[in-house]
Amino acid sequence: MIPFGEWLPDQSDLQNPGATIATNVLPAARGYKPFASLTTVSAAATNRLRGIYATKATDGTVITFAGDQGKLYKLDNSDFSLDETNTGYTVTSDMFWDFVRFGNEVIAAGSDSDVLQGFTIGTDSAFASVSGAPAARHLAVIRDFVVTANVTYSSATHRSRVRWSAINDATSWT
Repeated sequence: MIPFGEWLPDQSDLQNPGATIATNVLPAARGYKPFASLTTVSAAATNRLRGIYATKATDGTVITFAGDQGKLYKLDNSDFSLDETNTGYTVTSDMFWDFVRFGNEVIAAGSDSDVLQGFTIGTDSAFASVSGAPAARHLAVIRDFVVTANVTYSSATHRSRVRWSAINDATSWT
């Protein structure tokens, strides 16, 4: 470990007793130490991942979801394998999966041709289409609503429109 001075980026560069840049290091008792090396956590997905999301269940366990161009996955915490939950999606190279947590539900949006997908934490083992929801490329939770953007409904894609769920109900859409 190299004992550099304290990280003082807000101090003037002239006669600064510390370091003004500390890249790829962690603070240690005396100086800084490097980040640990990267390690493999799970097997690779079939294709390049286009979105990853992690959340906590009510019991405190972390649940991790991911999506590639045609599948959604859930990371199995016991053996760190990626379990396919659903297939058949059409997320192209310029699209990415968006995930949000709404109550006890994780909702995913990946493309303007696939309806929103929902996963109830503690109950479901696979994602399923959210009843009545539009297809969308972007998601957000704003207070008591799930909001979608770049949506497809009535067989037409509306890139500059948003739609939102009913209050506290991700299965009812206006």
